[in-house]
Amino acid sequence: MTNKMLFAGLFGICLTLGCGATQQWVKDYVGRENVSVKTEFRERLQPLEQSLAENKTQGEALKKDMAKIGASLDTLQKKLDDLSKSLSDVTQGYKAEATGVRQDVEKEVVDLNEKVNDLKDKLGKLTAGLLNFQKSIDQLSKRLERVAPAPAPPSVP
Repeated sequence: MTNKMLFAGLFGICLTLGCGATQQWVKDYVGRENVSVKTEFRERLQPLEQSLAENKTQGEALKKDMAKIGASLDTLQKKLDDLSKSLSDVTQGYKAEATGVRQDVEKEVVDLNEKVNDLKDKLGKLTAGLLNFQKSIDQLSKRLERVAPAPAPPSVP
């Protein structure tokens, strides 16, 4: 309230208390001041009521928007959960497959290593056998040279 309204209200109360409320001019004055105060109060209240109505409308619109956003977030969360589950399944399948492949490769490496070792052993034995065979041929050659008569010179016709 403004100072004018406050002063008028206090003046009206003073008049009512000090002068007896039966005098008509006091009643008229207080009535006019009440009408003036009520009118000013209505004028001030009307924009507030309009703002309140607008705020309520905006609040309802925001609630609707929030509900839509909430539904969208729920949908996105479900999609994200499905994607996470799918990725988890793929990862588990990949890990299982990778473990299987790794075990197969390790087994093949062990098998190949055994074959290589076996081939090395066989090659070692073959090499030793070849050396013995070579020695035997050399010894046989030497014996044949000792035992074999010297070849006759070729005849001339």
